[in-house]
Amino acid sequence: MSAPISNVRPEPDSVLVYSIDYVQHYRVDSALALETARYCLLDTLGCGLQALSCPAYTKLLGRLEATDYEDEVARNARNPIGHPRRRADGIPLLVDKFRANLARRFADKQRNAIVDVSLDPARLEAMPSTSMSICT
Repeated sequence: MSAPISNVRPEPDSVLVYSIDYVQHYRVDSALALETARYCLLDTLGCGLQALSCPAYTKLLGRLEATDYEDEVARNARNPIGHPRRRADGIPLLVDKFRANLARRFADKQRNAIVDVSLDPARLEAMPSTSMSICT
């Protein structure tokens, strides 16, 4: 069994606090240091962009391990009706859209019968797939 997820953030460690303080408050007075840093940044960006044109490097690009990032296509395939926490909001909207689409094809009596069966899992599973008598 996994531990419960806590939303309480722990205090940052002293090395992190020192590093952030150094970055925020250190003043660079040397124009040469700033120019060198600028060239290093431009060189790094240039090398990264040049690597994108090489198939040996681009095949290494992909999802970072140990992250919870998931591209939109995979996320939508896993949760076709939205995130489980938002389904209470999404399902009524889908039912309304379903009713509206059925109204274009079926009379009110048939539409209501289809919606009623569709929203009752026990009745839907008990109905043979070859007999959609509610649609006639």
